[in-house]
Amino acid sequence: WLLLIGQGAWAGDYVLSPEREQQFMYHWVAARYALDHSQYDAALAQLLFCEQLNPQDALTKEYIGVLYNAINQKEKGFAYLQQAYQLDPAKRWYLYSAALYKSGDRKQYKTLLTVAKQVAKLQPKDEDTWNNLRQAALAHDNYKQALKAQDELDKLRGYDGLSALNRYRVYMMAGKPK
Repeated sequence: WLLLIGQGAWAGDYVLSPEREQQFMYHWVAARYALDHSQYDAALAQLLFCEQLNPQDALTKEYIGVLYNAINQKEKGFAYLQQAYQLDPAKRWYLYSAALYKSGDRKQYKTLLTVAKQVAKLQPKDEDTWNNLRQAALAHDNYKQALKAQDELDKLRGYDGLSALNRYRVYMMAGKPK
């Protein structure tokens, strides 16, 4: 686990006093130590305290979500991943998207597609976001959107064998082999 303080932390106008910031850092380091020693309950307790100190820290919420998933509290984990995404969509979309996809719930696939579209607008030069949009569109049976996402990928990296394979998959799933 990496300690990534400063990447998206302290979002918005929320400002910690120097004392609270020091406490926040102390508990983050303690959480990191616990994670390094596979002490998930202890790490979770430290991160929950960090959340109390700074409820606007997206990275803390993301880690809490991952830990809740690790201890099989999937609903809580999902809720925290969603909060992390809402606080910092450009950086915290990946795990939230993965949770939506892995849920297997068709209703969540609509949310997945919405998230993927939002992220593609935020990061139009990022290949991963277009791959995610293509996959989200396929999960939602939106083949036209999947092809548009593939078009954007091709603009970024050029048309190649992988692009052809992705297009073939889309057409096959749509029942229109080309």
